[in-house]
Formats: sequence, C-alpha cells, structure tokens
Amino acid sequence: MIILDAEEAARQKAERARVFNVVEVPTLRLVGYTLILFLIWARSAYEPMPLLDDAGLLWELTAALVLYMGASWLLLRHAPARLQTVLGDVLMACDLGVYAVIIYLTGAERSWLWVLMLARVADQTATSFNRVLRFAHVASACYLAMLVVASNTMPGFSWSNGLTKLLTLYAVSLYLALTARTAENLRRQAVAAIQVAREQLAARTRLTEILEKTSDIIATSTLDGRGVYLNRAGRAVVDMEPNAALNPQEPLAIWGPPELERLRTEIIPEVLRDGQWTGSLMVQTGDGVRVPSSAVIITHGSHDGSTRFISCILRDITYLVETQRRVERLARLQELILGSAQDAIFSLDTQGHCTLINPAALKVLNCSGPDLAGLHMHDIV
Repeated sequence: MIILDAEEAARQKAERARVFNVVEVPTLRLVGYTLILFLIWARSAYEPMPLLDDAGLLWELTAALVLYMGASWLLLRHAPARLQTVLGDVLMACDLGVYAVIIYLTGAERSWLWVLMLARVADQTATSFNRVLRFAHVASACYLAMLVVASNTMPGFSWSNGLTKLLTLYAVSLYLALTARTAENLRRQAVAAIQVAREQLAARTRLTEILEKTSDIIATSTLDGRGVYLNRAGRAVVDMEPNAALNPQEPLAIWGPPELERLRTEIIPEVLRDGQWTGSLMVQTGDGVRVPSSAVIITHGSHDGSTRFISCILRDITYLVETQRRVERLARLQELILGSAQDAIFSLDTQGHCTLINPAALKVLNCSGPDLAGLHMHDIV
C-alpha cells in the first residue's frame, strides 16, 4: 500500500524498524541458536567432542547462549528508538564472534558449523551492497581469528583445511555482496517508481477533491452516453448517494431523452471533430425538472490517439435565464408605455446624446425615419 502522507509514511517506517530490531531479529536469533544447540547436543550423543565433552563445557555453552539471547533482547527492548537500529547491527556483528567460538569448540577448522558465517552474510543480501560487504569482512576476520587461536591451542591443526574454508567463505561472501548490489539497484528503481506513483496519486487526490467540492456538475461518459463518473454536485441533482456506484451500462441520470438524442446526433460528432463543444443543455433532476445549464464538453484520448470518453462541465444558469426573461419583459413593457404615452419623452446622457425618445417626441420634433437614439440633440433639433 502506498501511503501519501509523508508523516504517516515516516511513522510506519519507524514502526517497521522497531518491530524488525525488537521482535523479528531476536526471534530469529532464538530459533537459530536453539537449532545450533540441538545439533551440537545431537552430535555429542554419538560422536564426542573433546573440548566440550571432556571439559564439561556443553552445559556452560548452553547457558551462555541462553543468557546472550536474553541480554541482547533486553538491550534492544529498552534501548531508545534512535539507537535500536545501530545496536541491532552491533549485536548481529557480535553473533559472528559467537559463531566463531562455537566453531572453535566444535572442532575449529574441522567443524561443519563454519557455514554459520555464510548464513549471517546471506541474510543481509536484502539490504545493501556495502552492508553485505562489511559483514563479509567481519565474518572472514572472525573465522581467521578463530583459526589463529586454534593453530596455537589444538594439536593436529590443519592450516590447509582452515584456509580452504576461509577462502571459500570470503569468495562466496563477495558473490553474495554482488548479488546484493543487483538487488539494491532494483530496490532503488522500485523506490523511485513508488515515489512517482505517490506524487501522481497525491495529484490525483487533490484533483478529485476539487472535482468533488465544486458546485458545477462534472460528468464523464462513454461516446454513447453511458456513465463513468459523476461528481458530488451531479449526484445531488439526481438524488444519488455520494458513494453509490454508477451503472456503466446505463446513461447518466442527468441526461433526459432529448439531451441523449442531441448528444448522439449533434454534439458528440462535433466534439469528435473539434475536440471541444460549448453551448447549453438541459439537466434533468431526480424529480424530472429540467434545469438550463451552460456546458463545456471535451474529449479524452487514449494512448493510441482514439477517443474513448467525453467529459462535461455543467453550470446551472437558471438565474441567468430568469434574469434575461425579466429584462425582456421590462423592455416590452417600457416600449408599450413609451409608445402609448401622449407626452413627449426623451432622455440625454451627460454628453447631450439622445438615449431614448418616444413617438410623441418624434412628432413634436417633426422627425421621422430611423431611430434617433445616439444622435446629439443639436443634430436633432
């Protein structure tokens, strides 16, 4: 899930880091060391290990590992959030030292547990190239230090066997680091893609908020009038619930039969030809009332250049229509009053130009012919 809010994204990232360091890593450490102890005890049952069995260190090793797991978890659990990641890395590096001790106690260069070093390097491949490389060198250094100690304390120590495993450990670790670099590049590209997607989703969210908050009706439909989108204002006009789904097989409810026919036969062909149409349409409300509206219709093209949808922006112009009708009625009434008046009536502007004159005034001035409105009185009298 892509989170648009930057603060929420940062909070969830911090929470994921806390869970990883305080829950997941200690759980994996518990499972890993439990499995190691089980294997050591199982081997001890059929093949004695001198350093552990003769010296009686097997129980002490078990107790030490249990204490180490508990102490490491407590440190992570109670450490400040800003230090948990650093402390987790330090403890994972300490695990390599613990592994080296276990390898030494189970046979040094002859121990089959040397693959534990590879396991720690391998489980970092999902992070970064530099991190895997650091753990590769720490693992190799710990194993080399164990070989040096074993060469001075164990009779019959074989440097050839130890160096072979050391070189194998180092070579495989470098290969894992290169694998991590490839994964890191892919992850970087994915992060960039997610960022672009987050920005696009944020822009789309802002646009949707604008569309939903405007008082204009905004509708999108197919070329034959079937509904795809209707904003909140449009849904309110047709008495539709804000979150109700549109039926893509039916025309938008804002269009009555006359408008649908006009769209199909007149408007859409013009829109497809010119890319835009401006005019007036009647919007039909939920109770069947037809509302005059100004309309702007545009096309939406697909990647192949063809037109798949049309969008319409509608604004209620009932008040304009009513105002125009009132003005027309007043103009007719004025014309009737002026025409029937027996007194001469005329008006002038501040420059002396005639703005209105009735027939009675034309008789007084003995004028006839074209309308005298706009002429200067000196030209009339």
